[in-house]
Amino acid sequence: MRINKNDLNEPFRRFVDDYREDMRKAASDFLRIRKALVNNRNSARAFTSILLVVLTRSWRLTAKKDTFRYLTGRTRWSLNYVRSREGKKNLKRVNAADSVGTLVRQLKRTSVREWLQERYEYARDEEPDPNLDEIKGVAEKGRDHILRDVGYLDRAPIDFHEKNFMIRTGIFHLFGARQADIRNYNHYHNALTRFCADTLKGIYIQGKGIRINLATSPGLFDSAVWSHCAAGGENICGRSPRCFSDKTLCPLFGTCLWSLKLS
Repeated sequence: MRINKNDLNEPFRRFVDDYREDMRKAASDFLRIRKALVNNRNSARAFTSILLVVLTRSWRLTAKKDTFRYLTGRTRWSLNYVRSREGKKNLKRVNAADSVGTLVRQLKRTSVREWLQERYEYARDEEPDPNLDEIKGVAEKGRDHILRDVGYLDRAPIDFHEKNFMIRTGIFHLFGARQADIRNYNHYHNALTRFCADTLKGIYIQGKGIRINLATSPGLFDSAVWSHCAAGGENICGRSPRCFSDKTLCPLFGTCLWSLKLS
């Protein structure tokens, strides 16, 4: 069974419309952190964004965030705080002292802003990142989560939700390289980037002080995919897609490979 790239244009425009407000809110959050980082090379807001990914091991252990928040109360999670005696004590209590300690040691040699830019360059060039390898639990997906959330909107944190979505909709097959491997993270990222450049051309997310071109922002589009797929969102295209019980749930029904195969 085959689908044509052009068959995706109208359904995905409807998909974008369904999640436009989600993307607008996400963009506002990401760009707020980006602005803080531009104004302060060691922005506490940007550092907190990094810390949360490291603390939760790429959001797999979210309870650690809640426990750490309980322990620290209204304390601001700055670089200086996690270097302090109290900060180190609380990190030990959530079993995150080693991973966060590695991050803090790396930041002794540079600033938060420069550390992020260096991670971005490794990601963009698809090269192994020695600094990232030292931080337990933060692999490619975690790195891209960090980068996207501080305003690098061309990076998309791709986990099993996005992988399933890209295979079911045909994005991986239509926009991936000829020899794309479903086990290769970069192949998914490249396919999503090409999809956005092709199918979402001319579509913008706009709001107060915001105008973002989705064609060049796969990271922002990814936030809509997560909302569509994850249990924490609409959970329409999750582990067990719900579209067959209600075909009106998804604007892609009847276009994506999954629905064409099983309908």
